[in-house]
Amino acid sequence: MRLMNKYKFIIIHLFAFWTLVTAQTVSVKGIIKSESTDLPIANVSVMISELQLLTTSDISGKFVFNKIKEGEYLISFSHIGYQLQQQKVLIINGVQTEISILLSESELMLGEAVVTSSRSFKIIKDVPLPIELIDTKTIERSIKISTSDVIEKAPGVSLVSDGTWATGVNIRGLSNQNIVYLIDGNRIETSTSISAGLSLIDLSDVKNIEIVKGGLSSLYGTGATGGVVSIITNQGSVTDNFYFGGSLSSSYASVNSGKVASVNLHASDKEWYANIIGTLRNAEDTKIPDGILVNSRFKDNSLSLSAGILPVDNVELKLNYQKFDAEDVGIPGGEPFPINAEATYLYADRELMSGELIFKQLSSFLNNLKFKYYFQLISREVELIPNPDVVIKPQADHRTNGLALQTDWTFAKNHFLIVGIDAWERSYTGERKKTIESQNKIITDKPVPNSKFGNLGFFANDEMHLMQNRFKLNFGARYDLIKVTNEQTNNPVSIFTNGIEIIPPPNPDASYAATEVNNSSWSGNVGLLYSLFEDVSLTFNTAYSFRSPSLEERYQYINLGSTVYYGNPNLEPEKGLFYDLGVRVWKNKFSFTADG
Repeated sequence: MRLMNKYKFIIIHLFAFWTLVTAQTVSVKGIIKSESTDLPIANVSVMISELQLLTTSDISGKFVFNKIKEGEYLISFSHIGYQLQQQKVLIINGVQTEISILLSESELMLGEAVVTSSRSFKIIKDVPLPIELIDTKTIERSIKISTSDVIEKAPGVSLVSDGTWATGVNIRGLSNQNIVYLIDGNRIETSTSISAGLSLIDLSDVKNIEIVKGGLSSLYGTGATGGVVSIITNQGSVTDNFYFGGSLSSSYASVNSGKVASVNLHASDKEWYANIIGTLRNAEDTKIPDGILVNSRFKDNSLSLSAGILPVDNVELKLNYQKFDAEDVGIPGGEPFPINAEATYLYADRELMSGELIFKQLSSFLNNLKFKYYFQLISREVELIPNPDVVIKPQADHRTNGLALQTDWTFAKNHFLIVGIDAWERSYTGERKKTIESQNKIITDKPVPNSKFGNLGFFANDEMHLMQNRFKLNFGARYDLIKVTNEQTNNPVSIFTNGIEIIPPPNPDASYAATEVNNSSWSGNVGLLYSLFEDVSLTFNTAYSFRSPSLEERYQYINLGSTVYYGNPNLEPEKGLFYDLGVRVWKNKFSFTADG
């Protein structure tokens, strides 16, 4: 009897949940055209902020939201080069809604672009955070090689370079260890000193890049003491009818005989969409005013697959796969390699898989329930030749597994809440072989012990719009549990001379006992945005941030010949206080932002 009651209880609750998910809904569709030319506009961001729904118009200017619940909503239409258009729409069950939108051209309305770094869809001028946006047009017009080359143009961001291919960035003077990198919301670089992480991303697949300058640990956890770089790739959206399109592009740069070929295919229908992007690149040594930048060549290729399926009402499944391979990439000197050394990435690969299941409009309060899983593998093998007699080959695999659950709530037209949990674990395995030709000796050691860094975080972000939307108030809070473990490692691991193994004595500075370290932290932020006028606003942000030392900082042993780096297992977590005051002006002819 108890077992029967248990099953009855489960069935009733599953039925109630399914009833919420599959409640009666209708579609909202429309077409967007230019007011001056009456031609359709593609790639317009169409957003219903109350429901946290976002789609884009297709090449015919058409858009569609399937299965919207009854109610009155404000729909925003934004596109770089056009003025923001907003329209209230009353949705009645059983009555399909169709609208027609005309957008007026504007030379510059960057403040009306949609951003997602606050874990929700928002118009950039409504976000109190100090945020910079690198939009699609800027990326398309760029002749840059890597993602970090494009990001460098943002105020407060500087480039860290190991050559033309291997690059990274600093935000307001804070480096990789203090920056969290995201691809479509997936945490891909967990605040480490890994070199060239942003070089393993295909620019042809990047739609927007958002840079948050300042502490944001309250949303993204440990490491976001300096900022967040969020990369948004090209994702599809459903269309009212079957659609298929594509493009093929190529380019040539004389400065390095650089050849690029890229293909982009996309298809969609009422219940699904899919994108395929592939790119091949090959470049020789770069020409500079003094001659040739020796050892600056590179060769890489990438493949990106993304798809979305809407199996039932108000349910969407998103799938994503990215593969990036590089080989024979020259590093012509720079951090962390000595300038007189010959350094090469024999190979550098990145593979990312992710899946996200979204339940939309579950009730009048609960807008979305999102489950996400992602996995990323970064593999590298470097060849470093400090002199003709010595060859050093470090090799390592960096794996990141992540899970996330997020809920989006609307309690009133002016009150929004995000609550969620995320968990991720980064694991490292690797070794380094040093060959001394004159002594016929091979020394094997570990730059970092086999180790893992795990994080479990609970976060909430509360936003209120007051004084008829002139005053926006934001509170964020997060609590993290961190566990770091490593295997016992004695360096050097082995020494072979003339093929005979010698048991070496351990180097105490480079050897680490097996340990387990547990950290816990809380982070918080307060953000204010006050609109003096429709196009002029003031912002204030303060945040308490947290960073647990990375695996490299705790355990590394990097021997570059003339320079040796040792980790410190006893490092304490880094804590930071962040304050930012800014002013923003958004005009048709110009925009102005200043913060400090």
